[in-house]
Amino acid sequence: MSPPPEAPTDLIRSEAQLAPPISPPSVPRMSFLNGLQSKSNSFVPGNTSSAGRVTSLTAAQAEQRVMADFMDAFMRVSGLPLELSGKECPGSNCFGMKISGFCQIIHEANSPIIRQECGLFNSKLEEMAVNQPHNARCFAGIQLTAVPVRNGSEHVVYFKTGHVMPARPAARDFAKVMHQLSGAGLETLTQKAKKAWLAIPVMEQERYRASVDILAAFTRKTSGKAREDEVDSDHAGPLLMREAQRYIEKNSAKQLKFSEVAQAVGLSPNYFCSKFRDFTGLTFTNYLAGIRVACAVRLLSEPSRRIKEIAYDTGFNSISQFNRVFHAVTGVSPSACRLRGGA
Repeated sequence: MSPPPEAPTDLIRSEAQLAPPISPPSVPRMSFLNGLQSKSNSFVPGNTSSAGRVTSLTAAQAEQRVMADFMDAFMRVSGLPLELSGKECPGSNCFGMKISGFCQIIHEANSPIIRQECGLFNSKLEEMAVNQPHNARCFAGIQLTAVPVRNGSEHVVYFKTGHVMPARPAARDFAKVMHQLSGAGLETLTQKAKKAWLAIPVMEQERYRASVDILAAFTRKTSGKAREDEVDSDHAGPLLMREAQRYIEKNSAKQLKFSEVAQAVGLSPNYFCSKFRDFTGLTFTNYLAGIRVACAVRLLSEPSRRIKEIAYDTGFNSISQFNRVFHAVTGVSPSACRLRGGA
């Protein structure tokens, strides 16, 4: 694959006015994707006959092609490096990709202290990105982001990108980095490392966040499709819907939207609404109303609680809405329910 072209100079700049283009990772990206062929049945449900296996393999290869094309397009458009990192595709150096410049210099020095520092940083970055993208800066001030990639409910790997500075550094800012390198016994690399550090590209944060948003949107789309295949199975479907019910019950007092619940269980909003209604026999709105009213009924048994207070505490926007929904669900008003003892 040819390296990505240089990004526009008004978006990415360095101390040298224009930093060298970020090279694409030299670790073959398809190594991870090829590994997924052995898991093709987890991406494409099918029978175990020879014909079924061929269908699954063909579909898995199509998924791999989409992933590879997306990664290539992302790097060319954003100018950022991109790699998949995880047990399926162990990376190189501290970032899961081989990049020239500052990081290559300090890693080639093979300092156990620096390797431990970078290893702990990346472990923490991935730990914080299990459920959503996480952005952090390493000891050298370099900005890195991990975006989780899921196959249905299973967390598979991470997209990792970044390796840019969020703002143009000054030469005097290198003092803290130099102190870290000296502590690792790398004093002799100070001048060489400083020159490479000042040449790290700078990307405007609005553009950087937009690039991360593209990655997150792609992973939601791909994981959502796999999740929908999972829901269609007799076993996984009820489990996911019960997971949605638990999420609704836990968050019913908030201004909860069906799109939030859909995202929490890894489904597209429209698909979630359809499956949720099939499973519960109720629309999301009616189910949520029932949960809120049930909570209100319990609270009405406490004489010290005012009805208006209960209305807002259970997620209703106004007392009139509370009265209307409460009557629609129970057939009586909140006041009448309280007179009956809250039952």
